Amino acid sequence: MNSQYFLYFSLSKAYVVQNGLKIKRIFYSIMAFLLLYVPPLTFADCNVTSSGVSFGSYDVFTANDTESTGELIVTCSGETAYTLRLDPGSSGSFSIRKMSNGTDFLTYNIYSDAAKNSVWGDGTGGSVTKSGQTRSNPEEHTLYGRISAGQNVSVGNYSDTIIVTIVF
Repeated sequence: MNSQYFLYFSLSKAYVVQNGLKIKRIFYSIMAFLLLYVPPLTFADCNVTSSGVSFGSYDVFTANDTESTGELIVTCSGETAYTLRLDPGSSGSFSIRKMSNGTDFLTYNIYSDAAKNSVWGDGTGGSVTKSGQTRSNPEEHTLYGRISAGQNVSVGNYSDTIIVTIVF
């Protein structure tokens, strides 16, 4: 996501019947002074890359959850504070994300912590976001994925797309 910054200047005209010219000069002198002494603004540019979460094969007969990890790597042009948000994917819900294979679904979720206690989302629906601050090196964030055991699904390739948003 590209952040957009807007800087607005609003100039007003001052009308005074008496001494109008003098007020105009003061007004424009103040504006010129302010414009000359505004420090230059710099804007950060940030990018996120991902290795994704690849679960490999899912065994419908195992009693154990299938788990995997992936990474989000944040790179910014300068020292920048940011927040990472994940969307719910095709399911539209953070409580249960779904990978699909035609009309079949395999439920899973992505967590922000290794203990898999906090669903990583956009901060709504019981989900959490992750924040960080870049310095001179890229910053890595681990995605912790889990597919719950005991799902009776057809053989095939299951996938979902998660949109990552960086706010800085």
